[in-house]
Formats: sequence, C-alpha cells, structure tokens
Amino acid sequence: MSKALKISLIAFVAFLATVGFGTRYAASFINPTQLTRLLSASVKEATGRDLKITSPVSLHLFPSISVSAEQISLSNAPWARNPNMLTIGKIDLDIRVLPLF
Repeated sequence: MSKALKISLIAFVAFLATVGFGTRYAASFINPTQLTRLLSASVKEATGRDLKITSPVSLHLFPSISVSAEQISLSNAPWARNPNMLTIGKIDLDIRVLPLF
C-alpha cells in the first residue's frame, strides 16, 4: 500500500470519527423535555389543538436522525364527542442522511 493511500485512509477515518463525536456532543445539549415542549407549542400554534406526550422523547443524531416517543395524543375540537382526535401508542421517526447526498 502506498504512503499516499495510507495517509488518505487515516485522514478519512479521522474525519468520520470527528463527525461521529461531534454529533454525539451536539446531541448531549438537546434536552428531551425541552424538545417535547417545543413540539407541543408548535402543534398548538399550527392547529390550535393540544399535543400531549406523556413519555420521554428520545433523540439520536448518529448514524441517522431518529426521534421516538410513546403515549401521544392530540386533542379534538371542543364540539366533538371524543376528547382526543388522535392517540398513538408509540412512534418512531427515522431519517437516513446518507441517501440524501
């Protein structure tokens, strides 16, 4: 193996490690409780209905962006019979970043 190929391979592995540690570090600053409040406020502003997430929300940024939560409910209109328009036991959202490139 040539010296240039070895240096390129080491630089590529170092770059991947830096990106991995950087995303882990960035994810440590995101508070799941604050994320839940932000989601609820955004839904309230957009629809006028209350979004309740009773379990903790988990967020992962590497190797793909994923969000998972349990016990989610969206309130119904005041004139409706049922108090909740939507009830979800568990939801997992996963966005794979590499295919986007």
